[in-house]
Amino acid sequence: MDRLQLLANHLAAGNFFGDLKQAPPDAIFGLKQEYNNDSAAVKVDLVVGAYRTDEGKPYVFEAVRHAEKAIVENHQLNKEYLPITGNADFLKYSRFLLFGEDSAAIKEKRIVSAQTVSGTGSLRVIAEFLRTNLGDRAMYIPNPTWANHNAVFTKAGFTNLQKYRYYDAKNIA
Repeated sequence: MDRLQLLANHLAAGNFFGDLKQAPPDAIFGLKQEYNNDSAAVKVDLVVGAYRTDEGKPYVFEAVRHAEKAIVENHQLNKEYLPITGNADFLKYSRFLLFGEDSAAIKEKRIVSAQTVSGTGSLRVIAEFLRTNLGDRAMYIPNPTWANHNAVFTKAGFTNLQKYRYYDAKNIA
């Protein structure tokens, strides 16, 4: 019997994951459910951050399809690992987009950037960086937020997580 089959048998026979607890419900997905249940004829889904067609299907912008095609057809791309901070050109033009090409902060090298795997991945990287370099300070996290965001900062060692609301239902703002 090969090692993979032995491992599969071990996991199937025992209670390997038996002590895992169910994660709490995600507040953001709760908002999504409220949106789905709302019968209003005119509404816009801004909950998850993905564009949808009128039929509710994921919408892929033509620019994205064009970029994907360009990447596939570019045989100069070698799929090697990027430097630890990411693709230098991507970072440079991202800074220009955010702060302006003539930004004093960029010219004075006061802006630092790094490319990460994803939204949650970037939070983990910055949480580790902040905790290591600035210590255990209060961290302000929006409410609601994704369920894993609190855990990202807690696992990085932050003990004082504060919440703030960024949506005022009374003023719809």
